[in-house]
Formats: sequence, structure tokens, C-alpha cells
Amino acid sequence: MSSRLEQLELLRSTARELRQADEFPTWLLSEFEAILEHPDRYTREAALLERLLAEIRDYDPYAGMGCFGGGTSTATIQATLREILQK
Repeated sequence: MSSRLEQLELLRSTARELRQADEFPTWLLSEFEAILEHPDRYTREAALLERLLAEIRDYDPYAGMGCFGGGTSTATIQATLREILQK
């Protein structure tokens, strides 16, 4: 597991990449960026943040749609985000 500072930098760089790629839903990106606005609130959620990063990196807009079985769906990412934000 990465250090707290490394994890925050990974979160920030991932958010930048998502904004630039313009393929990630903006409504999910807003929730993701809310974590970055107040990182101290989520210091106990390191494992969930690691999972979120993995899910976002594996994001596929077509996940769960018929023959496109790979990748992580928006529903999965949204569930993880809500789990983090509700703690």
C-alpha cells in the first residue's frame, strides 16, 4: 500500500487525467474531486481509496453492456464513491 502522500498524488493525477480524457462522466468526476477537496476527512479510508483508484483505472464506458464484459462500470465506481463519502 502506498503512503498517504503518494495516495493523494495518485488521486490528484488521476483526476487530472480524467478531466483531460473527457471520457469519464462529469457527475462521477465531481464526486471523486470532492474527496480531493477535503482529503483529511478520508484518512481512514485508505483501502477504499485504493479500490476506487483501481476501479477508475479499469473504467470502461461499455462495461456490463452485453458482449463488452470487461472493465469497471459507472455503477461500481459510484457505489465505491458513496461508500467513501458516507463515512
